[in-house]
Amino acid sequence: MFARRHHQAILSLVLLAAPLAAHADVRYTVIPIGPAGSRPTAINSSGQIVGSFTAGDATHAFLYSGARFVDLGTLGGTYGIARGINDAGAVVGASSDVAGNTRAFVYANGTMTDIGTLGGNNSSAAAINNKGQVAGVADGPDGSYAFLYSPGTGMLNLGTLPDGVFSRAEGINDAGVVVGGSLTGPSPLPLFHAFIYEGGAMTDLGSFTGAYSVAQSINDRGAVVGWSNAGLNIDHAFLYSAGVMTDLGTLTGQGTSVAYGINNAGQVVGWSEVANRDSRAILYEDGAMVDLDMLLDPASGWTLQAAYAINDLQQIAAYGCNRGTCQALLLDPVSQVPEPRTDAMLLAGLALLGCSLRGKGRPSPPASRAPKEMDIGAASSGTPGS
Repeated sequence: MFARRHHQAILSLVLLAAPLAAHADVRYTVIPIGPAGSRPTAINSSGQIVGSFTAGDATHAFLYSGARFVDLGTLGGTYGIARGINDAGAVVGASSDVAGNTRAFVYANGTMTDIGTLGGNNSSAAAINNKGQVAGVADGPDGSYAFLYSPGTGMLNLGTLPDGVFSRAEGINDAGVVVGGSLTGPSPLPLFHAFIYEGGAMTDLGSFTGAYSVAQSINDRGAVVGWSNAGLNIDHAFLYSAGVMTDLGTLTGQGTSVAYGINNAGQVVGWSEVANRDSRAILYEDGAMVDLDMLLDPASGWTLQAAYAINDLQQIAAYGCNRGTCQALLLDPVSQVPEPRTDAMLLAGLALLGCSLRGKGRPSPPASRAPKEMDIGAASSGTPGS
């Protein structure tokens, strides 16, 4: 009777553990962070997210911080968008002013500040690093150019690639290296190529076909992501590292893909076209592109259309839809620590069951033969988020 109850208890343990193990591929929970129609653009190391949302007849920049959704307002006009945030919570973006011009701003300590232009009427900030340096695009007297703004020294015109008449900056890392895109080549068919600006020089990163590319983000190791023309009416996400531009492909092998963000581990996020010209948010890691929907609990109901940024904790700023409502989202990694314990329970249960069945009628080993210590480190070596 005791043996039967013992076997039943072990089988119950195995059956309870099995459903938990079946969800081992669920890596993210979905946290809605704004009203319907809100869109994210960037995330910092602590999971603060910025973007834009519809506020009545206007569009305003927002900051999501610690479950609080904050309307950052505008510089006096009806349009604002936040496009970058650093680890101190300083936000950058673009906003219309009372005169109807679009101006780059820095938002810090509750105040939105216009950081000016290169001499023209309009500007827009795209990214900010942890030194407070800002990258973007601004009008000058004779055109619009990528800029690097540094606190205390102001706005620097980064120029263009050879024979270009326009450039824009999209990303910056903590070393002050800027990436973006620039016109290059003579008229009447100038090309637009991704660039990296470092040490006072702008370098052409090229493209897959020679026609078009733009760099969107750079991590602190110098790896760059963006997208490039890869054929007739087709763009592909790229990863540029050590002088080589790698085509990241698409989810289906067809259509367009775009890379928006990269963290210091080299994980890339963006979107890829699927059937019926729809899009799906993607995560590129370990040489493979993954549909982020496949990393959610299927019962969540969310369909992720794009991922815009990823931090070093693997938190992702994304945009998705659920039952017809589409909005900004935070994808928060599910802790991976319990999974080895679940697997261990399952394996231990099976082992105990097998030993019990094989050893029926045999005496237990003497206490002196039992292990005296357990290698706790080996049993709990799973790394959260791995």
